Amino acid sequence: DVSVIDDEHEHNHHINFNDFIAKIDSLKSEGIPNLTDEMVELAKSVFMRIAISEANVHGKSLEDIHFHEVGAADAVADVFGTIYCYFDLGMCDERVVGLPIAVGGGTVETAHGIIPVPAPATLDILKDGAKYFGGPVNTELATPTGVALYMELCDEFLEFSPMMSPEAIA
Repeated sequence: DVSVIDDEHEHNHHINFNDFIAKIDSLKSEGIPNLTDEMVELAKSVFMRIAISEANVHGKSLEDIHFHEVGAADAVADVFGTIYCYFDLGMCDERVVGLPIAVGGGTVETAHGIIPVPAPATLDILKDGAKYFGGPVNTELATPTGVALYMELCDEFLEFSPMMSPEAIA
């Protein structure tokens, strides 16, 4: 069981990137069971990838980036939960292959207002080598956080096999 507690007095929804990384670094000293330095560094790489993309799409420096949705407790739990499972399942010792990502379509409401899906930051992260396709529904299926995790945890990105249709079943 995991409980995510977002302290009402300490909202990180608009936290500056450097302060956010300092909070992530502080987790090392909080005595969280089974949290290794390697996990924290991988999480920082995920958040760095997101911050660079946010800086790119907003035309700002890293120092001027503020995390909105990414700074929320649930996004931090998503990243650390995924990374914990990655290590706990031994995937860190295996070659991880990623297939194309369904990104969805339409629009989504964010702290920046209504934006297209896939979000600009999602596309900016995907440009680093992952394959993707639109749809199959008009909703956000791939977020910057999810795609950043995918990019950090996969060793290689492959394409789907050609589309096929059965002609006969023997």
